[in-house]
Parts: sequence; C-alpha cells; structure tokens
Amino acid sequence: MHRVFLEILRHWDALLAESDLQQQIWAIMRRTVIAESLLSFREQLMTMDSGIGLYKALGNLPPRQFDVIALRYIAKYDTKRIGWCMGLTASTVDYHCRKARERLSPIYHRAKKQEDTK
Repeated sequence: MHRVFLEILRHWDALLAESDLQQQIWAIMRRTVIAESLLSFREQLMTMDSGIGLYKALGNLPPRQFDVIALRYIAKYDTKRIGWCMGLTASTVDYHCRKARERLSPIYHRAKKQEDTK
C-alpha cells in the first residue's frame, strides 16, 4: 500500500485536475497492486523447473510482455481488462502478446518435437 500512496502523491496535482478523481485513484491502486503481484509471480516462476525451459523463458520476457502473457493465459483476463489494468490500448496489449508468443515459440516447438519422438 505504501507504493500506492507514493504513486498518488507523485501524480497528485494532475489528479486534482481530473473530473473523476476517485476513479483515477482506484486505477492507480489496482495497477500498483497488480504490478506487485506480477513481480512476485515472476520471481517465483524463475525458481521453478518446467522441464523444457518454459518458466525460465517466461521469466526472461520483457516486463510488458510477461505481464500481458500472465494476465491473459494465467489470470484469464481479456484484452480490454488487461489494457485497463496496465494502462494500454487494446492494440498495444495484442502487440505485446504477439511478441511474447514469438519469443516463446522456439521453446514450444522444441517441446513438441520431443513429445512427438516419444
């Protein structure tokens, strides 16, 4: 919660000019709490072994790509909700998801080949 208050304080002058002050503060709170949860999840993921290197690869994604993948495939959020949580447009969410899948694709295909040879 301390980080939430620091964010509100940092943007206080701009927030006072907003007509929807409560909504803006709520958005800061949600984004901050979600960001903390995602960071914690990322750190846990890096210590796990998937057997094919998937968790390590997920953990090595750039922050926005990791967040979009975690929210879409683990939290089951749709594009609109991810955009709201992260403060991004739907097209930007889709872009980061596509780029993350491109980065993860070699691991998936390698695992699929190993599975097919069994």
